[in-house]
Amino acid sequence: MHKNTVVKPVFIILLLSVLFTVIIQLDLTRAIFFDNYLNTRQISGVNYYLSLINESSKGNWQLGSPYILEWRYAPYLYPALNINAPGLFKRVLGLDIKLYAAIMGYLSVFSIMALMLMAFSYIFSSNYFGYLLATVFIFFPRVIMWNRTLSPEINFIPLALFLIFYFSNFKFWKREIGLALSTGILFYIYPYYWTFALVLLGISDFWKFWDEKKIIWNYLYKYLLTMGLASWYLAHLWQIQHLSYYRETMARIGFLYSRLPAGWYTQAVLLSSLIIYFFLKKYIFPRLDIKMIADGALNKIVAGLVASLVVLNQQLITNVQMEFNSHYFPVILVFLVAFWGSLTFILISNFNFYKKSILIFLSFLLVTGLVAVRIYQISASFGPDGYIGGKADGVVEWLLKNQIQDKVVYAPEDLGDEINLWTNNYLVWNDNQALQLTPTNELIDRFTYFDITNQNITNHLFDRQTAIFGQTFISSMQKDNVINNIKAKLSGKNFVPATLAEYTKYDFEPMYKKRIQPDSAEFNKYLEKFHVSYLVYRQKDRNSIYKSVPGKIVFESESYLIKKLAP
Repeated sequence: MHKNTVVKPVFIILLLSVLFTVIIQLDLTRAIFFDNYLNTRQISGVNYYLSLINESSKGNWQLGSPYILEWRYAPYLYPALNINAPGLFKRVLGLDIKLYAAIMGYLSVFSIMALMLMAFSYIFSSNYFGYLLATVFIFFPRVIMWNRTLSPEINFIPLALFLIFYFSNFKFWKREIGLALSTGILFYIYPYYWTFALVLLGISDFWKFWDEKKIIWNYLYKYLLTMGLASWYLAHLWQIQHLSYYRETMARIGFLYSRLPAGWYTQAVLLSSLIIYFFLKKYIFPRLDIKMIADGALNKIVAGLVASLVVLNQQLITNVQMEFNSHYFPVILVFLVAFWGSLTFILISNFNFYKKSILIFLSFLLVTGLVAVRIYQISASFGPDGYIGGKADGVVEWLLKNQIQDKVVYAPEDLGDEINLWTNNYLVWNDNQALQLTPTNELIDRFTYFDITNQNITNHLFDRQTAIFGQTFISSMQKDNVINNIKAKLSGKNFVPATLAEYTKYDFEPMYKKRIQPDSAEFNKYLEKFHVSYLVYRQKDRNSIYKSVPGKIVFESESYLIKKLAP
């Protein structure tokens, strides 16, 4: 009897996980079986994440930059287990970046599906309704797509493990040690997840102490273990905070010095949910049977709603607002879906047979609709346009054939990622370097002569500012627009949003003048300064400024040339 009760849920979870993985990776599966994907140079994935994993697979666990040679061994923002673990996996198995991306695309999505189905099954004591709610969460329209290689895929796996321990009814020490280890590991995975986990544990334990009218000291040991595991992370954080360019880097990735609350709509839903919960608890629950929810699960879910409010308002104390607070949304959504699902389950369980059947049927229709919408969205995106690479196979093949690697390549905008990922070479410039610890002045310097013959870049420098300054100016503008919009509504005045130009504290005119009439001598100094070994450029630009660069053309195709620069 015991064997069947264990095997059956495991079988259901595995079956659903395979089904959901196939649905989520429908585009990739179709490409593999019908579009000759495996025999092309195209890669399905997010270039930034794949570049980081590729760099780690070379044995570089510093990850200062996956693009710029001089910065590759510089400190990274935080020790990245989420990158180095898959990087080691790729290196040990000797996979190229494309095969790695395909294998991990399926494996990581399957892992998330299984773990989240398991987490929701713990809430409902393996009742089928738990699988239904897990499906709602997985296919919720606003959740980040699960086919993004690193975030949220690989990042979410240890968080899902944490949630399993959190919702489980394991024996005390097994659960506490599991929570401590998973929280400690999250420090090396994603700042949005470890901050949430730590706040959630604190609120849950405080709630327990409040109910028991005393501090239960055994609950506190996990924090010692967690902090012990996190000590290397905290030491690293202390070290990089002393770098002269730390603050400007943090501004580029969206850290804003502000006490303005974040995630207004999410907070409204959270507050409404909590008000409804306390109303039901006082007036409705005493009349209903709520034992069908796993022991203490509802309290744990409500603690998650409170933790969500805390992390979305932490800047009230720290004065540091993490601009992309939407990255908290996937974990917040777990608790919102669990909360409203629990209320629905309680109502269903307390209704008569006919009402219960209707509610179950409607719930099934809702889930079916969500899955159908996701399948439609994925089906609509079929095609190679979203893939990396495939634009310059000849260039890539020549670099691979001649074993050119760990060199600096000056390449057009549309070939940079392809060269970086396939050939293990570095670049003079990549837009994603703004996300790494680097002085902004160097980014400006590198961008000035990047893809110099590209008039689209030259004529729209202001539109490319996020490549250099990231969220630096956008964050300030958005913050003030939110405040001014609220003030306008309260005063009854018309709201006129500020423009980005008003907040951009950089004059692009000198850069424009350099690009519109580039100086050959200055351009050659630029290439020498950044240790460029190979110049890749378009055929239509063969008689441009590139012609004056000393070197030898070693490859020529219908579209591109490669010039090896003179030493």
